[in-house]
Amino acid sequence: MARRGVARARARRRPPPPRVRSPRRGAGPRDRSGGEAGKRDVHRGVDRCASLRETRADLAARPPGLVAGSIDDQPLPPQRQHALGGEGTLPGYALFRFDCGARRVAFHRGDDVFYPYYGCDRIALFQLEYQNDFPFGHGWGRKLGWDVDLGETPGWVVFFDAGRAWNEREARDGRTDGMDDFAADAGLGLRIGRIGLYWAVPLSGRDQGVNFFIRYGSRL
Repeated sequence: MARRGVARARARRRPPPPRVRSPRRGAGPRDRSGGEAGKRDVHRGVDRCASLRETRADLAARPPGLVAGSIDDQPLPPQRQHALGGEGTLPGYALFRFDCGARRVAFHRGDDVFYPYYGCDRIALFQLEYQNDFPFGHGWGRKLGWDVDLGETPGWVVFFDAGRAWNEREARDGRTDGMDDFAADAGLGLRIGRIGLYWAVPLSGRDQGVNFFIRYGSRL
């Protein structure tokens, strides 16, 4: 009986066997440096994704367009009148190309020229633009050894504009009726950061030639 009691006491004094913890879900094997080997694959995948250049395509417009003017048959004050033509409206045409004859009559005072009218009483304008980035050129400023970069990825632009400016016959007041139909133009552009280089051509009437202009920021 004494031997059995001693054997039981020794068995109780023995330390319990070490517990073996099962690996957590998603945990990878540890390498000799103490970090998880799976983390290296994750970092590699992140670096690969960061190195890929995303191509962005944007379709910008002024839906459904811009319509402004008088709501009756009375002429608007000169500061409220409108004109089409030029980089801001129809870049394929000259500035104030469609102004309802507002600049046919001018008053001269010394070297200054004054016009009794600015433009038409009513306009309708629609502008559509498609933008996309080139798959190359990101960070090319630093690749050339410059201390500063040129900003965003260079991109290209295709645009189309159509507009009409006119007067009611009762409200001409020394001006013309304006346009009987819409005038349209189209063009291409090159964007380098916030700077845009554009070429526009007229599609209506007898106007010809290519108008080149530079803008800071987007057209729309």
